Amino acid sequence: MIPFNDLNAHHENNREKFHDALDSLLDSSGFIGGNSVSGFEKSFAEFCCAKFSIGVANGTDAIYLALKALGIGPGDSVVTVPNTFIATTEAITMAGADIIFVDVEAEERLIDLNALTNCLESHPQKEKIKCVIPVHLFGQPVDMISLKKICDEKRIPIIADSAQAHGTEIEGESITQYADLSTFSFYPGKNLGALGDGGAIVTDNKKYSEFLHKCLNHGRSAKYDHEFEGINSRLDALQALFLNIKLENLAEKTRLRQHFARIYNEELSELCPQIKLPKYIDKRLSAFHLYVIEIDNRDEVRAKLGENEIQTGIHYPIPLHRLKAYEHLNIKEGAFPVAEKLSSNILSLPLYPEMAEEDVQTVVQTLKSILKG
Repeated sequence: MIPFNDLNAHHENNREKFHDALDSLLDSSGFIGGNSVSGFEKSFAEFCCAKFSIGVANGTDAIYLALKALGIGPGDSVVTVPNTFIATTEAITMAGADIIFVDVEAEERLIDLNALTNCLESHPQKEKIKCVIPVHLFGQPVDMISLKKICDEKRIPIIADSAQAHGTEIEGESITQYADLSTFSFYPGKNLGALGDGGAIVTDNKKYSEFLHKCLNHGRSAKYDHEFEGINSRLDALQALFLNIKLENLAEKTRLRQHFARIYNEELSELCPQIKLPKYIDKRLSAFHLYVIEIDNRDEVRAKLGENEIQTGIHYPIPLHRLKAYEHLNIKEGAFPVAEKLSSNILSLPLYPEMAEEDVQTVVQTLKSILKG
């Protein structure tokens, strides 16, 4: 079988280091906070070419806390896209704000900047819009240079949902350079994944960093001294140690993902236009968290790949505005046609750094065989 992802292979080379990290934590009893967490925060900030990194319990809390840092709450509205994981919008609701969706662009599957501009200029709640959350979906970076120009003109801050975009670059720079705050998830399957859960917020703004370090720890400024009510969203010290170990090899793991994605693109190009490949943009370098194609008879092809012991995924099969969780928004089917079409024809192929090139070729040849009959 060719798995969709293989966490066992991913962690095998670091097994001894992970055990050493656990032993060191047992020796120190520094289970909450301390040098384990601050050390990782420093390393991750450097990796992102940013001034500050704030470790939190998970990627959802990262978005929620970023919204709180901007002072966003009841009466405010936040713009994002419907083709993302529910955590993006869940955090908006947690903050007490209203969700406004805009569709995505068909070629890159990322936020449609024309639709965003129209929304900011003509939406009935335009005066209440206090933030835009673009999603670097599948590791593919949004055109943040253009997006930042749009938002700067409206004086609207940007929180970039970078849960799938560790190591993604724009013109050789980290994507975090273009947002007021960037949020990351360290869910185990991410490009940089913990052996549990975790997340981080990255920013160059000292004021945000100071607020966030307090807010994630019950609003605490000193022991038993709390400036405000916060939440408990501390990054676990053991996970911070694990993440710091894995961060050492993240750049190389990212290069391997990009290498396999190029092979897919080259080998599968002869199947176009029967399938649609991800758009590869040199100036906006994807970290390829996922390699996602589009194909009309998706479910049939997926079943046949499964019969050939090739695992695949769908990210995501239901656009957010069509979920039962958002029925109360009363958004009709067809409101965001690109996102809706993508949900019916996207297919994620196996892609992870420890893949053998022979496995990539097996996926390619099997897919060719299925589509050519």
